[in-house]
Amino acid sequence: MIYSQTFFLYILSIIASLGLFKRLQVYLQNYFSLSFSYLVAATILLHPLSIDALIAPNLLSGTIAFWLFLESLFLIRMNKLTWALLMMLASSACNIAYSLFPVYYFIKMDKKKVHLVPILLYLLLLGFYFGKLILHSAHNPITFFTYFINYLTLPISINAFTPALLPFSPIAFSIALTVILLILWGQRNKPYTQYFFPFLFLPVIGDLIHQWAKPYLFWSEVVFTSSNFLCMTFAFITTIAMLLPRKYFASYVILLTFLSWNTAIQWNPISNLLRQSVLNLPTDYKEIATAKRTLAWQLLNEGKNEEGKSLLTDLASEFPGNTQIKSDLKLLQMKP
Repeated sequence: MIYSQTFFLYILSIIASLGLFKRLQVYLQNYFSLSFSYLVAATILLHPLSIDALIAPNLLSGTIAFWLFLESLFLIRMNKLTWALLMMLASSACNIAYSLFPVYYFIKMDKKKVHLVPILLYLLLLGFYFGKLILHSAHNPITFFTYFINYLTLPISINAFTPALLPFSPIAFSIALTVILLILWGQRNKPYTQYFFPFLFLPVIGDLIHQWAKPYLFWSEVVFTSSNFLCMTFAFITTIAMLLPRKYFASYVILLTFLSWNTAIQWNPISNLLRQSVLNLPTDYKEIATAKRTLAWQLLNEGKNEEGKSLLTDLASEFPGNTQIKSDLKLLQMKP
């Protein structure tokens, strides 16, 4: 099921995360001292929005996709632009959230604008993909970005379900807008930090969390895989580390570390996190039936059969027109 992962996959995720940590530290060394680059790299990968890459784990669309993107930034530094774009395309193949970066850097780097045919074909492909899978969905990128910035800034409580389906909140939007304006204000005296600013916006188009590399499953509608957006976490933490005095950033890291530990505790078992998240969902959540169905199947996957079946039975009464829930109950009745 959703979080039924093998021991081998956990080992691969740990190895990949350690490799990414080292490459991230090397990249950040161009902006910070050696010791501080280690601290910033660790903060990025241990942020509450990143740790599901280890705990879930999320190897391909989380760790590997961001690693490929990071390697493309190294290649840009070395002026190997063609290889950099190819690396970004590989990153996009792992995670649709990175799909606009090849377009952004192609336009930014190709001053003569002589290769319009491949870029137009790529934009046509993206247009078809997003028109089919995003424009016809209930996901709202503005709402997603609003809550994601809130989670990045102070992740006191992160919901297991995608914030793109939450009702629009003027308070949350005001907080997100204030954070962005403060970053822009701080960048006046440190213009080099503006390099990371597009990284906060371009991945937002991937909020459907549907990867090209794996099938579309019913829980893809609601489950929030936050490490799919490691690029945004990377951009935010790196920028904050550049703008804040060291002692204030160190205090912020201590707070984030505590919140990460608290979040990690909730992941064991996963049904605890899903149950708490369901309780915290507003009554008008657009995919409340799918969210509760996801919890029911996770309970079944953990061997809590009676609780899972009971929840599905209650859902069948609560949503009598939901054919998927009825199909789930028939499937369970067929099992010995």
